[in-house]
Amino acid sequence: MSDRWWLYRGDTQIQWDRNDEPLALLAVFTEDDMLVEEEWLQALRRLDASAYGPDDVAQQEADELRLESAESARAFGYQARAVAVRTRLALMGFSAEACRRELLMALMDSFDGDERLGFLRVAVGKNEDEFVEIPWTGVLDRGIVAYEQNQVERLTDPVDRVCADQIFSFIEAGVDRRVLLALQLASADDDTEVWLDLHDLSAAGYFDEIESITQLAIDELAASVSSGGPIIVVTEGVTDAAFLKRAARAGSKVVEVNTSHVPMISKPLSVIQMIKDAAK
Repeated sequence: MSDRWWLYRGDTQIQWDRNDEPLALLAVFTEDDMLVEEEWLQALRRLDASAYGPDDVAQQEADELRLESAESARAFGYQARAVAVRTRLALMGFSAEACRRELLMALMDSFDGDERLGFLRVAVGKNEDEFVEIPWTGVLDRGIVAYEQNQVERLTDPVDRVCADQIFSFIEAGVDRRVLLALQLASADDDTEVWLDLHDLSAAGYFDEIESITQLAIDELAASVSSGGPIIVVTEGVTDAAFLKRAARAGSKVVEVNTSHVPMISKPLSVIQMIKDAAK
């Protein structure tokens, strides 16, 4: 049986996968967002430790049943309001506008010929002249809606199938899940709950402990793209630096931000040298 995770917007399942930890999605949550049902957690720990004696058959059966029934309950995962997740995404650079541009460019780059003119041609009949032309924005929007139905093979509309296939292609190619999430939450009500269900992965042993999972995910993501040194941001003035400093700390409780002031210069100077001087 595959070990799975699910992401919900309200009651709608909007992303999912199996046999892997959703590191990018975990990065948009904090440990304060964690929800865990104590009864489920204790049952899981007893089963993991095989903490049963000859007289504990009933308890073991109850624990096994509790884990099996977790499919319909919020046993373990992370939950935050859509407005909070959108804000965190934007601070990470995943605004809806930027993500839309990125996916539209990827769509256009994946096709040749007529499709480069601004639309996707989709056959809707048996004859060659039976087709519709869908603008790229329509392909993206319609594809996301169809993808969220989670049953692409059952879609009866050929346009929906083709558009949803584009979204699946992005995912299979390894697109950052946050890019897709930014668009999926763009029009969600602020109070809509975004729920990342991790009970199946946790029961399968993907996490040694349930503490600090989000920070570990952030660390793994950072290590995968790290150049080995600190990130240096050059701004025009101290006010910009102050805003960036507050924004960085709002996005992560553990981020360390150091600021240095580079005085205005009147003679040409290498930008690289300025950066080196500021980083000392």
